[in-house]
Amino acid sequence: MLKASDVFLPGKLQQLATLVNEKLQHELKESTPEILKGGDISANDLRDLHEALKFEVANLNDFEVSNDGLVFLYDAGFPHVIKALEPDGRYYFSYQELKPFLKTDGPLWQFVH
Repeated sequence: MLKASDVFLPGKLQQLATLVNEKLQHELKESTPEILKGGDISANDLRDLHEALKFEVANLNDFEVSNDGLVFLYDAGFPHVIKALEPDGRYYFSYQELKPFLKTDGPLWQFVH
């Protein structure tokens, strides 16, 4: 199993986590109106849940590899009773997007074109 330290430049991990977090935060913002329309949670409670979610460097170890890019995985860890309100937690980046972050001698560099 590959870890972030196997494939990404150590000095770029924080910057990469910030990029993935931007996608997470965008998903949360986009899903808010639909979730609130369901009436299962108040706007304040949903905001509190969302504010606690952040993709960080420690989360970079959870990813899936494909021929055209990586999907970073994020488990919000919501309790079963509100699991349906959890973000999808799958954030795709092409190898071209990841090129500045990948180790040139790492196992994924071969996919960069």
